Amino acid sequence: MPGATRKALTHTIMTTYTLHTPVPCHAAICKALNLAGQERRVTLGLDLELNTPAGALIVAGGQPLNLGKHPRSLWVELVGWLIKQGCEVHCVQEACGFGWEFHRELEGAGAGSMVVAPQELSGKRKTDKRDARMLASLSGTM
Repeated sequence: MPGATRKALTHTIMTTYTLHTPVPCHAAICKALNLAGQERRVTLGLDLELNTPAGALIVAGGQPLNLGKHPRSLWVELVGWLIKQGCEVHCVQEACGFGWEFHRELEGAGAGSMVVAPQELSGKRKTDKRDARMLASLSGTM
């Protein structure tokens, strides 16, 4: 894999991945990819805001990883990096007046991207982190 090194740990081979822009939970993403093995389906839920969408990532149907709020360029770079790691990436984001360009950028980076109508997704108090997790979970049901 480009950008990856392999280390032998006792009886386990672990891959270390390199991402140019620091992403919180980078170690957790790498761990989830290693645990997933050959299952490389990744879902990225994005709760849009004008400059810094909140994101949550699910690897191979596992538990959502909250990745926090970051500039749109970081999310596009993350998608490109995941594609280079051999992942099938699906993004789900809220529809809004300023999100369509972002949708096209995610698709341009190699992800399948779905835009869904914004709504109260969980029945609980609306928060960016909670909405991003729910959006990531929606991809498996569509």
